[in-house]
Amino acid sequence: MKNKNEIVQQFIDLITSSKEIKVVVENFLDLFRDFFHYSSWAVLILDEDTDQFNFLIRENISIDNMYEIKSLIEEGIVDWTIERETPVFVPLNGKNLHFLVVPLKVNRIKVGVVVVICSIRESHLMQEEIDLFSSLSRQLAFFIDNSRLREKLKHKKKEKVILTRLSQIVNSTQSVDELLRFVLDLILEETESEYGFILKLAKGSISPWISSRISLSKIKECPFSPEKGAVGYIVSTGRPLIIDDYKKDVRFSKSGEFTHLLPSTALGIPMKIRGERIGVLFICNKSPFYTNYDLDAALTVTTYTSMAVKNRFLYDDLRQSFLETVRSLIQAIEAKDKYTSGHSRMVTKYSLSIGRYLKLSAKDMEMIKFCGLLHDIGKIGISESILGKPSPLTKREYELIKRHPVIGEQIVRQINFLKDGLPLIRHHHERYDGKGYPDGLSGDNIPLLARILSVADAFDAMTSDRPYRKAMSVKDAIRELIKGKGTQFDPKIVDVFCRILEEKRFNLSSLEMPVL
Repeated sequence: MKNKNEIVQQFIDLITSSKEIKVVVENFLDLFRDFFHYSSWAVLILDEDTDQFNFLIRENISIDNMYEIKSLIEEGIVDWTIERETPVFVPLNGKNLHFLVVPLKVNRIKVGVVVVICSIRESHLMQEEIDLFSSLSRQLAFFIDNSRLREKLKHKKKEKVILTRLSQIVNSTQSVDELLRFVLDLILEETESEYGFILKLAKGSISPWISSRISLSKIKECPFSPEKGAVGYIVSTGRPLIIDDYKKDVRFSKSGEFTHLLPSTALGIPMKIRGERIGVLFICNKSPFYTNYDLDAALTVTTYTSMAVKNRFLYDDLRQSFLETVRSLIQAIEAKDKYTSGHSRMVTKYSLSIGRYLKLSAKDMEMIKFCGLLHDIGKIGISESILGKPSPLTKREYELIKRHPVIGEQIVRQINFLKDGLPLIRHHHERYDGKGYPDGLSGDNIPLLARILSVADAFDAMTSDRPYRKAMSVKDAIRELIKGKGTQFDPKIVDVFCRILEEKRFNLSSLEMPVL
């Protein structure tokens, strides 16, 4: 058996050579193994924000032992031990074992406790051994407190990195599903979890939404319920949940919710928007267990994500409201000119097909969708007698018609959302050779989206009936487009559109129609 001086020297060597709390505590207890004959242990840390004791480290602690340790917390024994600043022996019910609760306190600051399960009674120890253990426990408390502060700083820096990555994806991602999938992957990476999934809560029922590192079909096999199991607990309480051993957790293991899966450890987070619970995020199988640092990281990500999703939903609401306005405007245009009924939708349809072929950005595609539909909005300011005139226009009438792109730009300019699409509206009648209107732009000086719309606009006009002529065939319209390459139209755009039509075998209905 080691003497006092040997133990003290080894302890000093230990705390000066190691930075990991688990290694230090484990070796510290080993110094007294001959005294206490311990079999397992845990470190509990007091959370200053919640005033709750949380497990920081566990070694060979069973789920039953965890409940017994939580009872020590609830009964005030842990808090009382820290106040006394002296180790306390507590017998385990019906077992020839004891809890040794070791206080961790720095000056007047409560740090936590080390709880050791050992097979020796207090009466079997000499006072000198207890005093030595108590003295070194105070030094251990200093070490753990300093390590914890360093860990907090490290996690704060990590949080900043996570939030930076999140902000980048939020700004570049269009769909909510795409955003949530990235968020789930990020949390799995940060918590070193095996797999995870998000369940959607709507109208009192819950259903699989997003999954990562596990197929969504497997999640769909699980009979999750908003009323029972771990999912039910999170939905009903609105609180996060850490499960240390799902298979042995009597609260949830018999609910049947994890059919064929039965995770070992799990962490669940409620997802809320505008105070309303919209779902549950679950991550599973971190070894050996999930810590409060994992919980904080997951909460940080989901809280930020919820705000981003809320803003995305608000954006979608505004977008839908705007679509309703666009519908009304299109109807107003088409009511003035029965011959161009459906024209704006067909031009947008063709333009989107060209945009997809050219792999334009999501932003450009959205501008085509909205401003393509509104490209002729300026015709509201043109007399119906001119728009529907069956005979050739006079020079004055033609000059009035040429004003509609500028009028359209002025109308749409009031909509900040569409500012990037204004050049499409203003310049869709420019010609590649510079002889178009309203500004006489030529070549690549004409905005790309306007060059695309120009080809689509001309094609639909040629293949539609007009007051002054009948519709051309698709083949004749294609010939006219090819004839206009380099003069009226951008040759590359004509080539792309002709290729699309050829691939569709001139089946115009096979081109995707924009949804309003």
